[in-house]
Amino acid sequence: MGATRLGAIVWTLQWPLAVLLPVFVFFGRALLGAEIGWMGAVGLLIGPILLILLLIPPILSVFDLEARRAAAAPRNYAVASVVLWMAMIVAGLALSDGGDVRPFPSSLESWTGMGPDAAAAIVGAAVVIGTAAWIGMLITAIRGIVRSRPGLLSGP
Repeated sequence: MGATRLGAIVWTLQWPLAVLLPVFVFFGRALLGAEIGWMGAVGLLIGPILLILLLIPPILSVFDLEARRAAAAPRNYAVASVVLWMAMIVAGLALSDGGDVRPFPSSLESWTGMGPDAAAAIVGAAVVIGTAAWIGMLITAIRGIVRSRPGLLSGP
């Protein structure tokens, strides 16, 4: 596998970021100029589901014996993790919020003056890229388990 510095960083950060990134997407973006409206309520419902989904690849990666010994994620897993994390940050910055009286602009809309359609397109792209990265993490974690346990797939 070959432990890398990025792999060691990802191995350490994958647990706290699984919790912190959903919080940022739905609530923490208020610290960067976005207002919180109904997206806060959506975050209370979707946040726990997103948390569980984000914890599946790290839990699987613990069963990769080589990665666990090295305390570093494989390179492909680490790259996919960073892509997912960046996609979630971008989504949090571009996610607009619907209010009762008027829609609340996202942080990105407030900073740049871009319209809600452009922000929605950015969120859509971030969701697609993040989903692809999550699937890549999942596949890489499963491959690591199978590779580190040669007898796992062979029958009796």
